This record gives sequence, C-alpha cells and structure tokens, in this order.
Amino acid sequence: MQNEGFCLSGETMKKIFWIFFLGLLLQPLAAQQGLTADYFWLTAGRGSNTLSGETMHIAFSTQMKKHIFNVSFYMSEERLSNPFVSKNPDIFIHDISFQYGRRWMEHFGFISLSAGISLISGKDRGRFEQRIDFMRNRVYELYEIKNLTTIGIPVQMQLQVTPIKWLGLGVSVQGNINSKLPYAAFLLTGSVGRLNKGGAFW
Repeated sequence: MQNEGFCLSGETMKKIFWIFFLGLLLQPLAAQQGLTADYFWLTAGRGSNTLSGETMHIAFSTQMKKHIFNVSFYMSEERLSNPFVSKNPDIFIHDISFQYGRRWMEHFGFISLSAGISLISGKDRGRFEQRIDFMRNRVYELYEIKNLTTIGIPVQMQLQVTPIKWLGLGVSVQGNINSKLPYAAFLLTGSVGRLNKGGAFW
C-alpha cells in the first residue's frame, strides 16, 4: 500500500539515536590522537530521489583542519505518481553511513565532498503476483517482497551558505552505489552548530 509520508517508527528512532551516539564518539577518539575539532554541526535535509519519491537525511559532522567525518542516516522511499494504483510492498531504503571527506571555504559558507561505507536495509518489489480491482479506477497490485540488506558506497556533495556562523542553508546531492538498489537524491538542507569562522552577517 502506498505510503502517505515518512513514519518515524521505533526502529527508525533507534537508528537515529545511534547516528548521534557515533557522532559524539568522534570527539573523544579524535582527542586521543591529538586532534581537535575546528567545526562540528548537525544537518537535516529533505528532497527527491531517483526512486520517484522522497529522501530524508540527518547527520552529525565534525571537521579537523580540511578533513571532515560524518555519520548519516538516510530514509528514501518511493512515491507512486498514479493515485488510483497501490502497489505492495512499498519500496524504501534505510541507509546508515560513515563518511570521510574534504571541506573548502571558512567564511560565508562551504563546499564539501565525501564518501564512505554504508549499511543498507529496506524492501523492493520482485515478480508480479496478483492484481485486484477494488472498484472503478482503483487498482491494488501485489508483488513478491524482496527484503534488502547489503553494503553500499555513499557519495555526497554539499553546498551551504552561512548567513550567521552557527546556521547553514543549502543543497546536497548524494548517491549510494550498491548491488541491490542504487539510487541518488537531491536535498534542501539546513545545519546548526559551529560551522564557520564567520557568517555573511555575523
């Protein structure tokens, strides 16, 4: 059955909790190596993907010199364009990733490029099994359920402007290369934290 929107289930909330927990671990681990974080921030975003649906993103990032490290959680799902057709199962992907990258610019905004490794879970549709006509102009299609679990390679490019040094607004393009259901997404993002030496206005 077609989803009406993102649902933050208990399992999803656990994944988000682990993202923040792993992100907080970056600080003491870096300190043990004699490194200090120059910047650190939380990012959230939402946009469209190549599954003809939506993607939601939440991440914790830290920067040491030009190097950035982040742990991210992506929820991507399909949106059916025909409101009179429902398909079961829904196609969706949950993606937890750890990425390393580089960041440029320290005033008024930044550009970053990162890649890493991710653990992917979700569902896809297999072979067609049954078509049910409930009423006129309303169709329900049943497919084989394919549970997805695999390892992927996430890649992300982000551009943000910082009107003030602790607030960022921008866009992100991200993709995940994997053997089950590769996809890409374009998101509008917002960040809060210690982002830059100075913002455009303060």
